[in-house]
Amino acid sequence: MPYNEKISIIMPVYNAEKTIERAIESVQRQTYTNWQLVIVNDGSKDATQTIIEQKCAMDDRIESYTIDNSGPAEARNYALERTNGKWIAFCDADDWLADNALLSMIDVVRNFSSQLGVCYYTAPSGEQVESLSKSETIKQFLINSEFGGYLWNKIFLKDIIEKYNIKFEKSIYICEDLLFVIQYTSHIQGCIIIPQKLYNYDVQPDGLTSSQFSMKKVTQLDALEKIIEVLNDDVDATNVEISKRLLVEKTIFIRRDMMKSLKSGVLQIRSPEYKYIKEKINRICRRYIKEYLKEEKFPKKFKVMLLLYCFI
Repeated sequence: MPYNEKISIIMPVYNAEKTIERAIESVQRQTYTNWQLVIVNDGSKDATQTIIEQKCAMDDRIESYTIDNSGPAEARNYALERTNGKWIAFCDADDWLADNALLSMIDVVRNFSSQLGVCYYTAPSGEQVESLSKSETIKQFLINSEFGGYLWNKIFLKDIIEKYNIKFEKSIYICEDLLFVIQYTSHIQGCIIIPQKLYNYDVQPDGLTSSQFSMKKVTQLDALEKIIEVLNDDVDATNVEISKRLLVEKTIFIRRDMMKSLKSGVLQIRSPEYKYIKEKINRICRRYIKEYLKEEKFPKKFKVMLLLYCFI
C-alpha cells in the first residue's frame, strides 16, 4: 500500500452513554491507523461527555467538541470544518465499524482512482468490486436500501465537499443524508462498491424514523424537492422521475399519518403545524396530479388519495 492518506471520521453524538464507547473503540481498532476522529457532542444530558473525555485522554487522534443541542446536521457541519484528512467518513454513535473498514475502503477507492467508495451494512450480494456510473450510482442510492443514501457506509473526498460547498441542511431531519450524498455524487463520475460488510448498523426502536408522527418527518419532503432540483440541473431525467415518484409517495404517507395524528390528538386541526403540513401537501399533490393520474403503473388507491389531497 503506497499511500497513507489521513481519513477523518465524523461522529455526531447525543445522549449516547450506552453505545459511544463501542463506537469509539471500533475506530481505535482500525487496521488503517492514519485517522482522525472528530466527535461533536450535540448537547448531551447524560454521561456521554465523560466517556468521550476519557477516550480523548488516551488517544490524541480523537478530538472532542461540544455544542448546544442543534441537531445532527449542525453537528456534522461543525465537525466538517474541523477535519484535516484527505478523506471523510462517518460513524454514528450507536453503530460501529468492522476492524478493516477504513483499510478496505481506501484500498479500493485508491486502486480504482474513485472519488466515492461504498460498502455494505448487511450481507453483501456480490463478490467482486463493482464500478457504477454517476447516474446508476444515484439510482441505487434512491432505490437500493442495501447501500442507499446513507453517510456511514461511504468514504468521500474532502476536496469535493469543499470545492462545491456541500453542507448538511439544518432544517432537514430525515433524508438530509440522502440529499448530501446525491449533491456530492452529482459532481463526480460514479462510485466503487466494495463487496464487504464493513459497517454495523444498530437499529434503534425509538429512533426518529420509527417513532410517531412529528414535524421533523415532514422535512423529508423538502429533501426530496431539493434532490429533484439537483438532478434537474444535472439533466438526469431517469433519476428525476424516480425522485418525483418518491416525493409523491412520501407525501401521501405523511398525509395519511397526519390524519391518524389528528384522530389520536397528537396534532390539532387549528394548529400552525397542521396548516403548514396541509398547505405543503396540497401544493405537491396539485403539482403532480396530472402526471400521476395518467401513469398506468401508479396504484389506483394512490391516484384517489392524490386527487383527494389536492383539495381536502
